Amino acid sequence: MPKTKSSTGGGVKGFLGKAGRSFYAAGSFTKDKGLWLTQFGAKVGFIIATTSITMLMPLIFEISREAQVRKMNLQSVSLLTVCQSLCSFLLFCEPSSSLLDIQMIEVEKSQVKDLRSQGYADRQFQEMGFCEAAVRRAPSVAMAK
Repeated sequence: MPKTKSSTGGGVKGFLGKAGRSFYAAGSFTKDKGLWLTQFGAKVGFIIATTSITMLMPLIFEISREAQVRKMNLQSVSLLTVCQSLCSFLLFCEPSSSLLDIQMIEVEKSQVKDLRSQGYADRQFQEMGFCEAAVRRAPSVAMAK
């Protein structure tokens, strides 16, 4: 009676065949789960990226805008201090309050002009605390052509 061969085989050849099928199945499983994990990670990453763009970027812009305003205020204070010291040193007189008011309004007007060129509206200037005299525009009939 002839011997029948088993489909799995034995020995080293059978072991290598079973190991090959096992490795193939593990690779297929890993590939499928890896694709799923990549898609899931991409969805989570997209959600985090869009949320951070919509929530954090306006906050960052506002912080930088406040820093610019703070820097401009410091510059205007230092300019007023210099003007006061120059006036009292050169003219040997106390600067009058009306002179300081005029200087402050002129500084604010230059700041308003700068900010207008950047696209700020008059309402925003009032919210920032600029005086009305600095924010007000000249009437159109007084404008030179």
